[in-house]
Amino acid sequence: MRRHSWLLLCAAWLAAAACAEGGRQRSLVACNDPRDSVFHLAASDYLDSVNPKPRRFLEATNADSTLPAGARQAMQDIGPTYLYPPDSAQRALVLTRLKSYGSVPTLLLSYRGSQRPARDSLVVSFEGMWVGGADDGKKVPPSTARFHCNDGVWERDAAAAPAGT
Repeated sequence: MRRHSWLLLCAAWLAAAACAEGGRQRSLVACNDPRDSVFHLAASDYLDSVNPKPRRFLEATNADSTLPAGARQAMQDIGPTYLYPPDSAQRALVLTRLKSYGSVPTLLLSYRGSQRPARDSLVVSFEGMWVGGADDGKKVPPSTARFHCNDGVWERDAAAAPAGT
């Protein structure tokens, strides 16, 4: 009987520990570092919010804004993706080639980073800039996607709708 009481006490303690501030349930299983699927979802949300809809993409090749693989895949799911070199002469060659393919909305997607403000939360940020065409050089406002850990799995935070343009 004493052992049964001890198990009930432990179960009650675990249930109480699962509750975080504000009544939101806290995960008992910690999430690992975010996987590609999290970055894919965050980038897809951002790209869905952009207007006009980009039909092709540029990815900067400098180390400061290297896209996570999941974000790169989100771009490739929508349209062709080209490397955008830091050297101005090489960039001019890329832009000349893109112009020969026709004038379609081309977005340079930039990864602004990710943060874990708490053990069970994650914030991922992107921004963009139009390259070529009528909107050349116009910035696309940054957007933040929020995720929370639910029993070891990162999930989109339903409380925070994707911000966008």
